Amino acid sequence: LRDGRLAWPMPADRPLALIPVTDIGALAALVMQRRNEFAGCRIDLASDECTPRRIAELLTAATGRPIAHQEVPLAHARTRSADLAAMFAYFNGIGLDVDVDVAGLRRDYPEVGWHSFADWAGGRPWSTLLSPAAATHQ
Repeated sequence: LRDGRLAWPMPADRPLALIPVTDIGALAALVMQRRNEFAGCRIDLASDECTPRRIAELLTAATGRPIAHQEVPLAHARTRSADLAAMFAYFNGIGLDVDVDVAGLRRDYPEVGWHSFADWAGGRPWSTLLSPAAATHQ
């Protein structure tokens, strides 16, 4: 992101279900509090759905820097991590096999305090994360 690119091995217009770990934890706590209600249930989770193009737009707003999506070859991801490459191969090929009802989750479990990607991005200390000093510590 430091050079203004969201370099991801996904097409710009492919939707991706997203959820921050805080929302997963909040729902897990709710399940523990209301065990009987959730016993035997399967719940597909997401708090937002965005395309890589939209993610780049939201990162532009959150960071105050222009950021554009750039699709990179899957082989590039493989040089970083075989697991990462496998995940993106799945997203690009089969895709997630569920359509998560984000609006329904927000309606049925408002106490979770669901975060959109814009909420998540807006809460990051981007000036610190994108500083040259941060790059030397990674």
